[in-house]
Amino acid sequence: MTTPQRPSDPHQYGAGGQPPQPDPDPRQGWLYGLPAGQFPPPLGSPVGPVPGRSAFPRILIAVLLAAVVGLGVFLFVQSSRSDPTAAPVGACLEVVGTTTVGNPESAQTDCGDPGAQFEVTETGSSVSCDRLELSYVRHQGDGESEVTSTVCLRPHFEVGECYVRPTTQTTLPRVGPCSDVGSNTEVRVDSLHQNSTSGSVCSSPSLSYTYVKRRLVVCLSRVR
Repeated sequence: MTTPQRPSDPHQYGAGGQPPQPDPDPRQGWLYGLPAGQFPPPLGSPVGPVPGRSAFPRILIAVLLAAVVGLGVFLFVQSSRSDPTAAPVGACLEVVGTTTVGNPESAQTDCGDPGAQFEVTETGSSVSCDRLELSYVRHQGDGESEVTSTVCLRPHFEVGECYVRPTTQTTLPRVGPCSDVGSNTEVRVDSLHQNSTSGSVCSSPSLSYTYVKRRLVVCLSRVR
């Protein structure tokens, strides 16, 4: 798979160009359960349609996961070859279970739902995700030439909720009420800073999570 390029239509994928992104702070790799300086790579392979439940039948039907470094690769499969509908930017996704093993199902959900785990940050036929995001490839049909779009996702962070990073290559991250996400909780989301690209806005910069392309800084604090 070739490296995704920036979209050519600024009205479809966001007005204005994006400057080159500096290398992210290598300390931030730990948030995805990776060694310092490593981040989830964009990856994908052709797959055929996969059945599954869908709270929104015209959106995402199922996910097929391949175990790779970090969170794995989600290959989103559309419900129909004739329906090009994709989850819009800002939409949230729920994935059933806590592991990538067994082809867990997914569905679009309200971002206020406790089950919302991931948020869509950008979609398009040729996009480049933030270095700290996950790049998921959408296929329509069963041929590699039928790749229809790339979906950029990040964990759905909410202020006051806790974040549990993956502990293995097949474990999904968890974000939710601190009383619900389990004993593996390490950090709590203290604040979200839009239009910022510096962890210096946080009281503990070493625990910040900076999305340069989205101009978003997530400030965290340890809970244990």
